[in-house]
Amino acid sequence: MAYGILFLALAVAMVVGPIMMMKPSGRQLQLTRLRQQAMHLGLSASIQSLPKGLKANRYPAQVAVYSRAFQGQKYLAEEALLLRLDFNHGMHFCANWDWHKGKSLDLPLDPKLRDALNSVDDSVIAIQINRLGVGIMWLEKSIQVSEVLALTELLYQCLLENKLLRQSQA
Repeated sequence: MAYGILFLALAVAMVVGPIMMMKPSGRQLQLTRLRQQAMHLGLSASIQSLPKGLKANRYPAQVAVYSRAFQGQKYLAEEALLLRLDFNHGMHFCANWDWHKGKSLDLPLDPKLRDALNSVDDSVIAIQINRLGVGIMWLEKSIQVSEVLALTELLYQCLLENKLLRQSQA
């Protein structure tokens, strides 16, 4: 009788176990909600490899990038990557933010941008700017999508003000 109950319990576990494995975890559901919210706000979300220059032991090998496209605008500078570094000194672009491999933009550090970079949460690890738009590399924790959107909007405005974007020809 005891063997029969044990056999029945094992059979149920073998049927229910794989079904429970297919159910998304709480974190997976949270990420889905974040990415859907980003889409509703006009951002696209993708997963990219960690840029060289960021400590691989500190961050996952792949990170989420929430991007705002340059719709109707042409980007006039080279691709640039602004990295959050572990240390801060006067030679960086802003506190512990500096350009990857010295490829900087002709972008002055205005007070709004400085304040935004100094106050953004540590879960934002890099900012990429290229012909497709402004992308925020984010660990998808600690802050809301609306804060990521605000940072992309501020960077977009800085690029416009400094004539690094122009109206595309149709």
